[in-house]
Order: sequence, then C-alpha cells, then structure tokens
Amino acid sequence: MFAVDLITFALATWLALRSDRHWPMWFAGFCLVGVMTHLAVAAMPNFASLAYSLSQGFWAYPAMLSLALGTWNHQRLRRADMP
Repeated sequence: MFAVDLITFALATWLALRSDRHWPMWFAGFCLVGVMTHLAVAAMPNFASLAYSLSQGFWAYPAMLSLALGTWNHQRLRRADMP
C-alpha cells in the first residue's frame, strides 16, 4: 500500500508542478499526508493500528474530492470555451 501511495504522490506532484491549475497541488498535498502516515508508522511500530487506519481512510476523501472538483471545473471551463 505504501508503494501505491508513493507512486500516486510522485505522479500527482509531477502533474502539479506542470499544471496551471490549483487542484493538482491540493491532490498532491493530500497524497503526501498519506505517505507521511506510512512513514510515521514505520518509525513508530507500536503506533495504534486504529489511528493508522483512520488517518489513511480520512485523507483519501479530501484527495478524491479535490480530484473530482478539479475534473468537474476543467470540464465546465472547456464547455464554456466551445462555440
């Protein structure tokens, strides 16, 4: 799961650095929180499993929301530019 989150974060950061929109930076930031949670658990093996699972699940929702809102806004702007 860490590898998937790390790859997602790396790709989101690459996209955010090349984009002129704000939502990729928000998405990358939320992905970073997930990666940091994995690293915190690796540094503290006796970290409560409930806290770990809740923090992983919690930050996935804002990440999905930023992705959905960014996609919706992009499509809305594309339709507005069409004649």
